[in-house]
Amino acid sequence: MRVSGAAAGVLRFSEERDPAVLAQFVRLRVIDPEGAYWRRGIEAAGRLLRETGNTVLRVPYTVVTPEDWGGVGGYPLGQWIADQRRAYTAGTLDAGRVAELERLGMVWSEQDAAWADGIAVAKEYAAAHGHFLPPTTATWEGHPIGVWAKNARAAARRARENEELRAAGRPVPSAAGAMTKARQGMSWTRSIRGGARYGTPGGSGATASSTTTSRPAGRSPRLRATSSCRARTSDAG
Repeated sequence: MRVSGAAAGVLRFSEERDPAVLAQFVRLRVIDPEGAYWRRGIEAAGRLLRETGNTVLRVPYTVVTPEDWGGVGGYPLGQWIADQRRAYTAGTLDAGRVAELERLGMVWSEQDAAWADGIAVAKEYAAAHGHFLPPTTATWEGHPIGVWAKNARAAARRARENEELRAAGRPVPSAAGAMTKARQGMSWTRSIRGGARYGTPGGSGATASSTTTSRPAGRSPRLRATSSCRARTSDAG
């Protein structure tokens, strides 16, 4: 059986160990060899995406899969995702595993994950309203999309101002708060508007002064990991 360095440390039973830690290890790592433990994580992640309809693998740390998910039921998927992200950051995650996670839509950066969430919700809002002009107070699927839009536009404006300063040969006071070139290159506003049914506000869509908290009847819900999986907070300190 091949086990990781961390697993080998837990297996030194001559040393005193926390019974809870040992129980979790036995359930997940001794019964499941390292390769099987990895496969269970991949299978759980894939099922989560299918169940929720998401295309981005961003899972809160406390998420545990439902017990009725068969071989991957009761799996601490949030912890597993966090472990993979840490290994990736440390440069110890096998390239093949990196590629496999990226095929599932793994988001390595929490900031990137939050941005991806915002884009996804913004597209839904635009598709439902025919425009993307949410008031600051607007929410959609529990996401504060109005605040997100305000912050995104402010970041884009800051980036444009900084570019104008550079072009004029003037110093840029700070790059803090400016939208990155990668996000500007995504043409994020056009991609959002591409989901709109109507080109301009009004008409069949809600007006920019309205606040929407739920999707119109007849549209299938966009589930999040936390709405499909049972969240369980670890007792570990």
